[in-house]
Amino acid sequence: MSRILFCLPSVVETSLHSIDPFYEGFIKALYEQGHDVHVLKTNNFFEKNYQEQNLQFIINREKYQSFIQKLNPEYIFAFNNSLDRIIVESTNCPIVCWSSESLYYLLSQSLIKQYKERYYFFHFDPNTKKQFEEEFDLESNKSFLVICPSAIQAKSVLKSNNITFVGAIHRMKPSMQDFSKYSSRQKILLHSNIEKCKKDPYKFLKNDNCLYIKIFGQKIYKRDILDFVSRESRVRVLSLISDLGLSFYGVGAESEIKKINDSLYFAYKSQIIDSLKKTELLYNSSKICINIPNCQSVNALSWRVPDILASNSVLVSSRGLKNIYGSEFKLPSFDSPAEAYEICKRLLHDQELRKDLTAYSNDLIEKGYRFSHLINNIDDILGKNFHKKKDLNTYKKVCFVMHENYCKKIMLLKEKMILNAIDILPKGFKEILGNLAQRYGVRITNKIKLRYKHNTK
Repeated sequence: MSRILFCLPSVVETSLHSIDPFYEGFIKALYEQGHDVHVLKTNNFFEKNYQEQNLQFIINREKYQSFIQKLNPEYIFAFNNSLDRIIVESTNCPIVCWSSESLYYLLSQSLIKQYKERYYFFHFDPNTKKQFEEEFDLESNKSFLVICPSAIQAKSVLKSNNITFVGAIHRMKPSMQDFSKYSSRQKILLHSNIEKCKKDPYKFLKNDNCLYIKIFGQKIYKRDILDFVSRESRVRVLSLISDLGLSFYGVGAESEIKKINDSLYFAYKSQIIDSLKKTELLYNSSKICINIPNCQSVNALSWRVPDILASNSVLVSSRGLKNIYGSEFKLPSFDSPAEAYEICKRLLHDQELRKDLTAYSNDLIEKGYRFSHLINNIDDILGKNFHKKKDLNTYKKVCFVMHENYCKKIMLLKEKMILNAIDILPKGFKEILGNLAQRYGVRITNKIKLRYKHNTK
């Protein structure tokens, strides 16, 4: 068994120890196999910088480095390469980089180029694998396609949701909010770039190695166009199917959705889905769960896909999953919002078809897409006996490498930021501040409520 430093950037940030359901299932599986797993939730440690991760200013570098050296991991699992130079330079073990994001969003790429001999790359879909191999000139013994598993269990519970979607609606950047400010020639060029992004997002982002485009003097960042395309794709599908009984969950999305249309706003649920248990209950209580990938991941595999397949719900997804699950994959898929609507409508009226498709999905997961299968994959690739249980009394430990005093300071800073905002912003910003507090996991205490009431009289 191995001592593993498990570095992850979590979308879920509602508490210091909350992590995405995929990570929760993976860590539990490693734990059950007897591994010594040390989890570093990097949200609380690193500045947000796609070029190279740097420690937050509040963290003591010497203590952090000493901790990593004493930990002395035998393997580092780094999702989206979310680690920093101190981790790499304080260890000499293999680094397994999991491509959990598009290559364009891969973190700390300079570390990969500098320490390439220590890296292995694990991918969940062939398109991402090809991109990584071309970008870093990887040999076949360094880059591997592995299965994307699920820890969700199908259970018979009351079906309280017709259609469920869990995901984000990107905020519209200022450059993409009001097209009326652009001239006719600017609109034509902007539309051309939007179409290029839709056709091949990765090529569009990487072209000319430039972060932005210039349209007659107007600078527009490519990432803003990417977010616009992702947003429009999700909004068009979700808006059309909303009258079929949509339940839409997304952290901090309420104020943004209110700007779009009433049907989507009324479908929005403020409940936060921030654990494996909550995800399992939500999917099992839904007749249909829909998958609409982000633009940059349109040919990749979203983690929600195997979770839905493992549940007692029917997956309806955009096309592309046959590249992952084989040419005989028979779950319904769509190319347009209208097609998504017709598929969902038909499924809602055909309970027997839903049962058949759910049974097919569950069987697919049980035969080859559980975390035990993934650990067998890792065993075969790394040559380390990950699967066979031995010496469980020696290992079998999970801990969060999260110095609580540092994290508490960070949470206090976030709370202070919200309190300062209350002092200077008018009452109309109450909902925005509430969403911000929810996003950061800051509790709206009576102290904050009283202060807000006092400052907005």
